[in-house]
Amino acid sequence: RIQILFEKGQMPSFERILNGIARKIKVDSQNITIMTKPRLFRDTLLNRSSIVERRALLSSLYYGSGLSEQEIATNLRQRIKDRGCHVSVILDYHRGTRDNGLGLKALRSEGSMYLYRTPHIYWCNYLPNQLGEFMGVHHMKYYLFDEEVIVSGANLSELYFGPRQDRYYSIQSAHFAEYVAYLHELHELCSLPWQPMSQFNRFNKHLKWTPDKFRVAQVNADRFSCNTVVDENSTRDCGPTSADTAVYPIFQMGWHHINQIEDVVSTLLQRASPGDDVTIASGYFNPTKRLLESIRKSRARIRIIIPSISANGFYRGSYLKGFVPDVYNLIAFRALCECPNVEFLEYEREGWSFHAKGIWSKNLTIIGSSNLSRRSVARDSEFAVAILTKSDDLSRRMSDERDMLLGYCRSLQKEYRPLSIVGHALISSFL
Repeated sequence: RIQILFEKGQMPSFERILNGIARKIKVDSQNITIMTKPRLFRDTLLNRSSIVERRALLSSLYYGSGLSEQEIATNLRQRIKDRGCHVSVILDYHRGTRDNGLGLKALRSEGSMYLYRTPHIYWCNYLPNQLGEFMGVHHMKYYLFDEEVIVSGANLSELYFGPRQDRYYSIQSAHFAEYVAYLHELHELCSLPWQPMSQFNRFNKHLKWTPDKFRVAQVNADRFSCNTVVDENSTRDCGPTSADTAVYPIFQMGWHHINQIEDVVSTLLQRASPGDDVTIASGYFNPTKRLLESIRKSRARIRIIIPSISANGFYRGSYLKGFVPDVYNLIAFRALCECPNVEFLEYEREGWSFHAKGIWSKNLTIIGSSNLSRRSVARDSEFAVAILTKSDDLSRRMSDERDMLLGYCRSLQKEYRPLSIVGHALISSFL
């Protein structure tokens, strides 16, 4: 997928490499807003859902049933009635149906709702939902309202509107919104329309990925992930020519052999200079061999932010899930042994959990749903954007966001509990 033409012996710039990997959409930096507080993220969703004029397209792992989620759904239903808005929601087939979508009850008769299941786990129809989730999920998170797209790693749930640290970027751009709308439409074609659980047949033949359906999905995935045109009126390089920032949508869909996020991150680390400063954040850090090798060989100063055991989303989970934070802590220590050039930091903030993920390096950031983990590459569908800017103001705001997270970090603490070889192998195989 990396198709770059350059003279023999000439190394292309990282911008040219991005141009070869993904579609380039130019945006003015003042049209990018960085939110750092979960409550601001929630308030923005409540506000946008109440004033949206034309369309609202939401993609999340699941949709919660709290008061805020119900208010968002009620707002959207009212906009459908008042303005005839098009509303569409895509959730994961397994996680999205765990509570029968109670939070979306207000939208069921008005909006369009879909369930997406990754094609390589068709046999998970025979497993309980929570086990099916371990095998692979639809993990893309974006929230589009008219010409604004909020890119995040947070789900639409009260859990993510409270003390759970994540990242949230609002991008105002007609070109980027059209691209995300196109992506959303293609995912709808490969998803199951929502049905109330009383009518939901988990063994429905339409849930199976037939060879023909998989080929269609492969073609669609190639179209929205490559740098070719989206339609006859589009070009690869779109947006205002005077814009000072470029947004590159990148994806991870292992079953379609699309690994753009890992390609971009590995390339960034490999090309970094000795004076470069790269910060990586992941709520669930479990790197692939390729990523770990790129980290180990990188010449940059690298900091990796992970949650402390108490800030891990699985802290105090039931049964084996309660040991998941310990396994991640152990994985981090093993990575530290292999990469002595890396500074591992733990996010520790009383009463808070840590779910932020992404990269910061000079005038570049990558934000999205990927935890930069093995399952992100092999089993989950992921969406992120790489933002490359010439704006000093946006660069400063991106650095401020990173520094805010670093302000709650401490050195990696060896706190994992002993776990049997069988238990460790069982948990690690799903991370």
